Amino acid sequence: VAKNDYNNDFQQTNFVNSILTSEHDKHIDYITEQICPKLV
Repeated sequence: VAKNDYNNDFQQTNFVNSILTSEHDKHIDYITEQICPKLV
């Protein structure tokens, strides 16, 4: 997890079983919604 002060865009990198995936899946939304409010 890293904070980026340069823009307001969300960027992600997904690895599933050591394979880089480019799809934006619901599990990313779920985790993001849990973590981000606590970081702000």
